[in-house]
Amino acid sequence: KCLLPKSIYPILTTALPEAVCIPKSQTLKGGLSSFINLKPALSKTNAVLFGCGLSNNKHTLKLLKKLIKNCHVPMVIDADGINALANRIDLLKKANASIILTPHPAEMARLLKCDVKTIEQNRIKIATDFSKKYNCILVLKGTNTLIADPSGEVYINTLGNSGMATGGSGDVLSGIIVSLLAQGLSPVDAAKTAVYLHSLSADKAVKITGEAGLMPSDMIEAL
Repeated sequence: KCLLPKSIYPILTTALPEAVCIPKSQTLKGGLSSFINLKPALSKTNAVLFGCGLSNNKHTLKLLKKLIKNCHVPMVIDADGINALANRIDLLKKANASIILTPHPAEMARLLKCDVKTIEQNRIKIATDFSKKYNCILVLKGTNTLIADPSGEVYINTLGNSGMATGGSGDVLSGIIVSLLAQGLSPVDAAKTAVYLHSLSADKAVKITGEAGLMPSDMIEAL
């Protein structure tokens, strides 16, 4: 199910008529406004994805704070969820369930208050240290995406292509992760499997589209 601001409900369902949506009240800027309104849906879910297309403002952070403290199923945090965490990264230590973060290098740099070059030069160490410190699974996207878990294990993806560096590609990955979580995979297995399937799908699709023309919808079709 997709919980979304009620103003975009007609737009999303027109584009995706098969989607099951729960429109909710919103802020003046169009974001979801109240954790209370989400509780009934959360009580019936097996996994949560937070952040894609949500916008980054004080309401997003307030909602994320409530979710982290009250969610008892695995949660994937992506996009504006990661941006909201940038100034309150300590919230991760208050989680009551497994959390998977899926930052690209620029988002990772935002979390750690450094530059992208620093991230790219120290990917494995940064991913490992972050995962241990904040007790979360970190999917650090980019060339050879890394999956780090709090035990100190790091998994390196060897598939994928440069066509994946397009808007929406990361949303597809997060969607695959949360789907696998909901089907019962452990958080680390869901992250590893999703990264593999996401990249494999892109590599299959790119044979038809070429790297310059690859779109997220092509990856979904290949999947």
